[in-house]
Order: sequence, then C-alpha cells, then structure tokens
Amino acid sequence: MAIGVEKAAETSREWQMGCAKILFVGRFIYFKGTTIAIRAFAEFVRLGGVGRLTLVGEGSGEAHARALAERLGIDQLLDWVPWVDQRELARIYSSHHIFIFPSLHDSSGNVVIEAMSHGLPVVCLNLGGPAQIVTKESGIVVPVFGETANAVSARMGWHMKQLLDSQQKLKQLSDGALDRAREFLWPNRVRCALEDVQRVFPTEPACAPSESDK
Repeated sequence: MAIGVEKAAETSREWQMGCAKILFVGRFIYFKGTTIAIRAFAEFVRLGGVGRLTLVGEGSGEAHARALAERLGIDQLLDWVPWVDQRELARIYSSHHIFIFPSLHDSSGNVVIEAMSHGLPVVCLNLGGPAQIVTKESGIVVPVFGETANAVSARMGWHMKQLLDSQQKLKQLSDGALDRAREFLWPNRVRCALEDVQRVFPTEPACAPSESDK
C-alpha cells in the first residue's frame, strides 16, 4: 500500500459554499457499518450540518442502504461511487474533510491509514484495528459497548458536527492524521520494531576481562 503522505500534506481543502464533504470507503455490507454511516450523516444534517456524504464501494447491502437514506430524507445528499482505481481514490480522499469508518469487525484497517495519509481525520468505532490506529490527535473513536446502533450513529453524527464547526480543531486533527500515517510508513515501522526489540533485549556492555583471564 503506497501512502503519499508528503504530497497529501500539500493538499488544500477549501470549503465550497460551506459544504462539508464526508467520506466512507468499503463494501456495502452489514459489518462494514454502511447503514451506521448513513444514520450518522442524517444526525449530522438534523443538527444543522451542511454537507454531502460520499460512499465509495459496492456490495449486496447497497439497495437496503439506499432505501434507508431515502426514508431518512437525505438520499439527495449522498453520492454513490463504484470501486475506482487508486489514482482516482486518492483524488477522492483529497477532496473530502472527514473519513467515517463505522466497521463492526476489522482486524486491520488499511483504508483508515490511507485516509489519514491524505489528511483526513477519522471518526471510527472503538472496535478492532481502527480503534488502535486512530488516536485522539488524529480522529475520534466512538465507544460502542452497551450502546444501541442508533445511539452510536447519533454520537458519530454529533462528533462530526462538532468537528466541522471548528476549523481550528479540524486543522489540528488533519495535521495529526498526517503525522499518524507517517508512523505506518515502512522505514518508520522497521525503526519502531527495532526499538521494541532493543527495549526487550537491551545490549549488554562487554565485560572487562578478569585478572585470571589476563
């Protein structure tokens, strides 16, 4: 996975008529949380947020997700994009402000790192790999334990509204996302791994020869 972090740092995201752009990338299936993303966006709009939600991907749950958006009255604010190549996906990342990733089961989260490498703060759930990748400096991790799906969706929507209402906070998390993504570049990962090994197995200084050895 190539991460153009340095290039992404130069990307400018100007507000277009005050319209925020929120992005979801993944298969349109239940455990990827597509409907949670749509409900979260609906809450964002209900709270007065102005923006659009782009959903990139395909999947068996697309018809159900589209029907949900229509019932919630936000279907005209959604942009559905089928799978695209990496160059086009990079362009899409760079034209959005927030990445929403409400997956219910993901052990890794490469797409989260990709989003952060383009300066997108991530709003995700406190589950799986993404919860370990996203820090308070690079996004928002929403707790889920003991909560209903609707409550979690509403909380995600509230956080997006709060974040997009503060240009300063959005800029801070965008910069933090870039910094966090750099940590996952291979040279940095190798360096961190070597540092971990050194902490566990510190190099002992060579022993001075004893008198009997002289």
